[in-house]
Amino acid sequence: MLSTSHAISTRSAYVDAPNRAVDVAGRTLAYRSIGTGTPVVLGTRFRGNMDKWDPAFIDALANSGFRVITFDYSGLGLSTGRATYDPIEMAADFRDLIAGLNLKDVVILGWSLGGLAAQSALALYPTDVTHLVLIGSGPPGKLVKRNHRDLRCNGG
Repeated sequence: MLSTSHAISTRSAYVDAPNRAVDVAGRTLAYRSIGTGTPVVLGTRFRGNMDKWDPAFIDALANSGFRVITFDYSGLGLSTGRATYDPIEMAADFRDLIAGLNLKDVVILGWSLGGLAAQSALALYPTDVTHLVLIGSGPPGKLVKRNHRDLRCNGG
């Protein structure tokens, strides 16, 4: 039996997308963007960065008519600033990235701890957000620091 060997293409638009950055509020937020259409900003899990997303998932979203934007929270991955795992402070990264990229009518998606940050972002900065998607997350509850619990929705 004769066999031949050949390469298998594993090309991914997400893997091939360049890292970019936007300077906002005294820090640099690193991000990647692929696709066109409705912007979807993805917040990752605890100790995650842009490289923790499944490229097939990101490519599928982009191929479904979305502009998919992943990013590193402040002080993590390629972003500068102070690292924190406080969902309220992480929500500011969503807000600042959305503003820095001049995005409108945004879907925010949060995975695990990113879901806590995404919920906080929607509650605090709802102006440009149209939808919230949660993956493996729950309500912020006690993870929101005591001094933040009395915050009210700024959107009305």
